[in-house]
Amino acid sequence: MRKLFTLAFVGLLSLLIAAPASAASVYYSLDLSAAESGLPSGPYGSVTLTQVSDTEIDVSVVLESGYVFAVTGGPHHSFAFTLSDDVKDYASITNLSSGFSSVGAVTNTPWGDFGFGVECTTACENGTKLDNAASLSFSIVVSSGIIDFSDFIGSLKKDILTHYLFSADVGYLATGKTGNVTTAPLPAAFPLMGASLIGLGAIARRKAKKK
Repeated sequence: MRKLFTLAFVGLLSLLIAAPASAASVYYSLDLSAAESGLPSGPYGSVTLTQVSDTEIDVSVVLESGYVFAVTGGPHHSFAFTLSDDVKDYASITNLSSGFSSVGAVTNTPWGDFGFGVECTTACENGTKLDNAASLSFSIVVSSGIIDFSDFIGSLKKDILTHYLFSADVGYLATGKTGNVTTAPLPAAFPLMGASLIGLGAIARRKAKKK
C-alpha cells in the first residue's frame, strides 16, 4: 500500500512539473459565513484561478443565484485576497471588471486582514439591490519573478489555523441580509499535500526556466 501511494505521489509530482503553467485551474467555494450575518447556509459563490502564464493568473468570482455583491461600509469589501511576500510587491491587478476598483490592503471582518482588496463601485448600489453585480473578474500580473497558486496565502490573522484564502461581501436578495463570506479552512492533511505538490512543481519550473 505504501509503495502504491509513493508511486502515485511521484507520478502526480511529475505531471505538475511537466505540465505547462497555462494548463492549470483551481476552484474554491465561498461557503462559510459568520453566524450573526443572517445569511442562509452556503455555498454563496465560487472563485476560480487560472494560470495563464508564469507571470499571470486570472481570477473569476461568480456568486450563486440570488446573491449579489453588497455595499455595506465599515470593514467589509467586495473581494479580498493576499499574496506571498515573494510576489506581492511586483503584483498588479489588471483587466478588472467594469464598475469595480482596486483598493489595496483591506480588513474583511471577521476573517482578518488581506493584502489586496477589490471594491464594487459603479456596479453596485448601497445595500443589497437587484441590479448589483453578481460576478467579477480580473488578472494578477507580476512584473518580476513567477506567480503560481501557492502564492495565494490567505488572510493575515496571527492564528494560522484560521487563515482564509478569499473573502467577499455579499447580499441575499430574498431577505436583504448581507454578510462577509469566505472559503472554509481546508482539512489539515490532504490539501496541504496538494499545495506542497503545486509548490514543488512551481519550484521545478522556475529552476528549469533559469537554465
